[in-house]
Amino acid sequence: MMNRQNKHILLMAFVLSIAASNITANAQSYESCSVISSCPISSPLVSFGVFPRDKIIIIAQPEYPAAARAARITGEVRVEIIIGKRGRVVRASAQSAHPLLRRVALEAACQSRFRPIRLSGRAVNVTYTIVYNFQL
Repeated sequence: MMNRQNKHILLMAFVLSIAASNITANAQSYESCSVISSCPISSPLVSFGVFPRDKIIIIAQPEYPAAARAARITGEVRVEIIIGKRGRVVRASAQSAHPLLRRVALEAACQSRFRPIRLSGRAVNVTYTIVYNFQL
């Protein structure tokens, strides 16, 4: 006979297995996203200590994945992005976060938009970090 704790463990394992299969199923379309792929960067990168707020049009917010919510997965995801000369995210990467949270954070970061940054009258590529906090 199963006790309550064993049932809870089996339920969490089931939820995580479904989540893992969804990640595998979505991997093909996700990897083909041109924003995530390695786009050539033709000019040097500029990094700011504090990013100019007036250059942010929108920081897209991710939805909390249902599987992560069911498994009570929380945490911070730091997404390093490169903003291209036209204000769109051309690269995004995140490390050391749960895969369910990392995937939606990257997708959201790719939807963020900025006004082009200019130095000496020329548009430049810029690095920026977006921090997403997933809390229940």
